[in-house]
Amino acid sequence: MNEENIKKLKDLMIKEDDLKTRFYLLKKSFEESNADLINELVTIGNGISECKQIARENAEVGFLKDHEKKRYGGIGIREGVSYDYDVQTALEWSKVNMPVAVETVLNSKLFEGFIKTNDLDFVKKTPKITVTFPKEIVF
Repeated sequence: MNEENIKKLKDLMIKEDDLKTRFYLLKKSFEESNADLINELVTIGNGISECKQIARENAEVGFLKDHEKKRYGGIGIREGVSYDYDVQTALEWSKVNMPVAVETVLNSKLFEGFIKTNDLDFVKKTPKITVTFPKEIVF
């Protein structure tokens, strides 16, 4: 690796640290000087969430009474189905009745732990080099 590139990398990392510090300080200053605005946004967001929950509950109750999917204010109803089942039971049933629904996935971490100390004829081991960088480059 050439020296010029490493020096450029160090300079860029120093500039990045400086910019992150400046950004943090500006963000902190903004949050402090606009605390009322931020609190108001949080309060309004909480109010919106609360109103939506009440509207959701009322729309569901209304739909169950009149089966009308278009509700007041443009709120709509979608009907779907949720399923509750024991996954292991479903897996065993599917193995016999619907094998296409069963997926087998290799636990590569476990397998690679085994082949680290054992040779298999279908596994090719290739050395891998990884380059690491320090938090701060020192000359």
